[in-house]
Amino acid sequence: MTTDLTDFKPIVNEMLSEIAALGYFDSVNDHETDNAPGQGLHAMCWIMAMAPAAAASGLNVTSAYLEWNIRLMSTTQAHPRGIVDIGLSNACAAVMRAYNANFRLGGILMNVDIFGKYGKGMRAVAGYMKQDEIAYRIYDITFGVVCDDVWPQEG
Repeated sequence: MTTDLTDFKPIVNEMLSEIAALGYFDSVNDHETDNAPGQGLHAMCWIMAMAPAAAASGLNVTSAYLEWNIRLMSTTQAHPRGIVDIGLSNACAAVMRAYNANFRLGGILMNVDIFGKYGKGMRAVAGYMKQDEIAYRIYDITFGVVCDDVWPQEG
């Protein structure tokens, strides 16, 4: 299976549809937001890094490893306070479960690198951030995907 990395839109669309289909989020974006997204649960995803996937490559073609960040965020202003962490943790677990279940993202990838065979394994880290002077509780989920036979080798 060859992956065309001259157009990232099919991969981005599949990543977004996995998140949106869960029904947890008020917005799902294909970029890190510039402005505070407001009340509710929000998700955004973007590529953090790209590199050759040596162990997945052949003698005449190189496979690619794309590291993704998925940020989940909710304002800290919800009451009772515990509902923010519980809701965000439930959404985070659902996102991680979705990418474990759809291991090949509808057949457009070789695989989601859940355990870190080619790079970093799937991981979620909670934290806080301020955007437009509004405090948000966040989860950053990072993991890699492997795209098979991306760059031909000639020599």
